[in-house]
Amino acid sequence: MEAAVVDKIVALAPPVLSEIGELKYSSKPLTRINPPVVGDIDVFTLDGLLELLSGKFEGATRDDYLIHVLGPATVRVLSRVSDAYAQRTCVIEAAVLKGDRGYTYGQFLDQEVAIIGLQSCFVPNATDPETGRTNAGGDIDYVLKTVASLTCEDKLQVEDNGLNQSVTVKNAIAPGITDVASIKPRVSLAPYRTFREVEQPKSDFVLRVNRGPKGMPMVGLFEADGGAWQMDAIHNVRDYLKAQLPDWTIVA
Repeated sequence: MEAAVVDKIVALAPPVLSEIGELKYSSKPLTRINPPVVGDIDVFTLDGLLELLSGKFEGATRDDYLIHVLGPATVRVLSRVSDAYAQRTCVIEAAVLKGDRGYTYGQFLDQEVAIIGLQSCFVPNATDPETGRTNAGGDIDYVLKTVASLTCEDKLQVEDNGLNQSVTVKNAIAPGITDVASIKPRVSLAPYRTFREVEQPKSDFVLRVNRGPKGMPMVGLFEADGGAWQMDAIHNVRDYLKAQLPDWTIVA
């Protein structure tokens, strides 16, 4: 009991500050009390961020704030100078709104799941009738056609030399007849991975086909660009913002 009382008295004692040479020490650990920070406002598009900046939200001007492209899917508006507590104010954060699903890379998917993913998670080769903007999806049409034409059950044959694959596919004219087709080992595709206002960067993928349960075709896409797409996406976002805000400092 006496030891506990002594420990309590020691704990209540104020810290003792000492100097040894040029170094300062405290007899107790000290915790700094920071003032509260106003939370940022979250938006999900680059246009939403631009609208807030055009209204000088929270007094954000190019003289006191800068824009930091944190990654392919995140942009922040930060104060240029931190305060006395080493805190830097973030007034706006734009982050890509994630959908309810995305394509699963690095594993084999059954034919139907792969086709749905290819049609919903990748940029198609098409022209927008309203804007006239051409969406360049790279090899997406080739991949969709190849995956859709794979034969099912015991007719599927896969020949693999480690670099190239040959598979049996349905004949385009007579579906009951099968042909042998070589598959491109690498394809260029543009998944939806960054803000929709900018061009989605294309990157290389390894396309592979395998026999699944009961001989059903399984399709796998494996990322093969070493993450270079992220740099392309960051540069696309930076260039878009620079075109809209030429006088602002934009760090990427």
